Amino acid sequence: MFNNKKYTYVSVHYEDDEITERTYYYISDEDEIKVGDRVLVDRNGSEATGIVAKVEKFKKKNVPFPIEKTKHIIRKVDNNFKLDDDLWDDFDEDEFHDLKLIEKSYDKLFLNNMYGRLSIKRLMNLMFVDMYYYLNENTKLFYVPRMNLFFYKEFENNYSLAEMEYDVFTKEIYSILEREAIEVKREKVHNVYCANNYKKAVLFCKDNCILIHDDTDISDFREEKVELNMYDKVKERDEFKSVDEIIDYLKKYTPAHYKFPNPDYFIEGDKIIHYNGHIDYDMGVFNLYEYLIDNKYVDIDRANAYYELIKNKDENWQKWNIDEINYEKLNYMIVRLYYEERVCDGLVNSYASSGKLLRIVENIIKLKINKI
Repeated sequence: MFNNKKYTYVSVHYEDDEITERTYYYISDEDEIKVGDRVLVDRNGSEATGIVAKVEKFKKKNVPFPIEKTKHIIRKVDNNFKLDDDLWDDFDEDEFHDLKLIEKSYDKLFLNNMYGRLSIKRLMNLMFVDMYYYLNENTKLFYVPRMNLFFYKEFENNYSLAEMEYDVFTKEIYSILEREAIEVKREKVHNVYCANNYKKAVLFCKDNCILIHDDTDISDFREEKVELNMYDKVKERDEFKSVDEIIDYLKKYTPAHYKFPNPDYFIEGDKIIHYNGHIDYDMGVFNLYEYLIDNKYVDIDRANAYYELIKNKDENWQKWNIDEINYEKLNYMIVRLYYEERVCDGLVNSYASSGKLLRIVENIIKLKINKI
């Protein structure tokens, strides 16, 4: 026997939504509901009021949104109905704000302590102060390696946590932490993120036996990193002599490895940003691009022209079907992949190890040959 039951789907516009055309599906258990009715609904766990913009009936096989995932209208309400604000009568905005700040500070404190290694970027931002900002000569900066924690001390016993918006320690705790803390000398600079400051930050960590998490970009401070033995030298290969060498290299490509341990992250403002780490890549990947460009397999001017053409649109170039696209798009993909910042996101490694880069190169060669 066939199930002829129909479900009433109602499109609801939230009353506090300024975009009047935006609606959301709800199921109504009441057959008499009509356009213009005012209703009470659940919106992301909180009650909200809305206006019925459309009413439709569907059989189960034709519903516009899965039945089990669609919320039901709570009830119809009249024009005098107001959402219950009793819960907010005793609400103290200042107290709520302070609680949120404490929560953020605890989160940052916990995560820094959990990670254990000191971020070089984090250290540089604290060691060096931009010339435009005030630097209090009476305030000293301290670092506690065991807790991966920075704090300030002003005069005798006026302490405060660095980077955090609310103090979570008492003065007694600070006085105990100070016994094992290392003072970090601060200075004013014209450019915080420069090679000289990087070198000073690394040497500070080495002199004090502090574990380092070097989260600077691969290409940054390359000479200083070599001088300080900050990473193993990447095995470099000779430049490619032919397209056949490139294709053979890509066919035998093995995925690169991440240099830093997981899990890792860094804190940017109030957000915790996941960070994948640098990739110990084979420099042959970049020789590949240089060979194609230098030997006119890839026309970098045409690639840049194509970028100018589409830059104000959603690129989606990573999702293109590379077996069907034209020469301009293939040019554009190679040039975009050539830019070194893509390595830090693992994109070049992913393209090479998945075979996608091999197909791009083969198509570029094929299209160039066809043009000649």
